[in-house]
Amino acid sequence: MYYYFLCLILWPLSLAADLFLKIWHLFWPDNSVRILNYHSISSDIRRRRMRHISVSPKIFAAQMKFLADHNFNVIDLNDFLAWKQASHRIPPKTVILTFDDGFEDNYYNAFPVLSKYSYKAVLFVITKYIDGDTPFPWIKKYLSPERAGQLTGLPLKKHQLKAMSDKGITVASHTRHHISFDRLDKKRVSEEVFGSKKELEEILGKRVRYLAYPYGSWGDFDNLDKKIIQSAGYEAALSTKVGSNDLKTDLYELRRIPIFEIDGLSIFRGKVRGAYDFTALFQLLGFKIRKLIKGRI
Repeated sequence: MYYYFLCLILWPLSLAADLFLKIWHLFWPDNSVRILNYHSISSDIRRRRMRHISVSPKIFAAQMKFLADHNFNVIDLNDFLAWKQASHRIPPKTVILTFDDGFEDNYYNAFPVLSKYSYKAVLFVITKYIDGDTPFPWIKKYLSPERAGQLTGLPLKKHQLKAMSDKGITVASHTRHHISFDRLDKKRVSEEVFGSKKELEEILGKRVRYLAYPYGSWGDFDNLDKKIIQSAGYEAALSTKVGSNDLKTDLYELRRIPIFEIDGLSIFRGKVRGAYDFTALFQLLGFKIRKLIKGRI
């Protein structure tokens, strides 16, 4: 939520950053990949406190069209790992699409658009809620009044996960219960990491290679957590730390760029071009300030 407002405040600076990068990349190509982070693709989760996790289908479709019209390379996480292993140069304008939590609207509202453009994507699913017939608990009270009596904000079903996986969408773990690792002992972290992997592999009938940290920002995980994830057989783990990734980036701390409804096309354009990468410094500063304040209370 904090970063949501940060993007609005820093919009004027991003315009200057975008202009600077256009000139910079004339001489030094951008050999990094930006991993875009979506959650729900729905017009029904509209209350203020949930604006940061929902993008309307109309805006999402426009953003995917923008990527196609401007010749962005939309690759899979598998491609990035292969390039990294082979020290393959990352082409300019490369992005990866990711969706967190496992909203059923990803199947109805995002999957058809992805299929239209033959885009790959990664779904990070919280396994406890798969096949659930009520909205995610943190969504329920924030649904639009006109939709309060209808089933929206629902989790994905097994057959939907299988259908998307069979069409090339990568399904990965967002743990079992979506609890920040800094609130769990290492035994519980292991249960979340190993358990979710096993559950998804039983549903999909294929190996699950990736995990996204619950919350996943500064202070939400540590190096021991990364070792546990690696020991479980995951090949990469994604955070919500803001920024781009290159061939030297730690595979168990990949950075992402969150995408919001308010981005529309203007802010979205800046984010995919790297004009918001500098906001990583403000995200880190915010964490350090909150930690300092908390330590004094």
